[in-house]
Amino acid sequence: MRIQIVTTNPTTPNQGNAVTAKRWSRFCRQLGHVVRIDSVADFDKAWNADVLVALHAEKSADAMRQF
Repeated sequence: MRIQIVTTNPTTPNQGNAVTAKRWSRFCRQLGHVVRIDSVADFDKAWNADVLVALHAEKSADAMRQF
């Protein structure tokens, strides 16, 4: 399964949603899924994910609507 994780700032290494995104990514990859982490600004619907995990619902609202 292709899982896309969208978060406010995935490049901040040790803070909030970036840590959560990396944790979810690791768990999902261990289960054999293909995972991509994007920032809200760089959301790419064309990646054609099967599942979207949107961290911070308010700031990820546009990505959720596009998905």
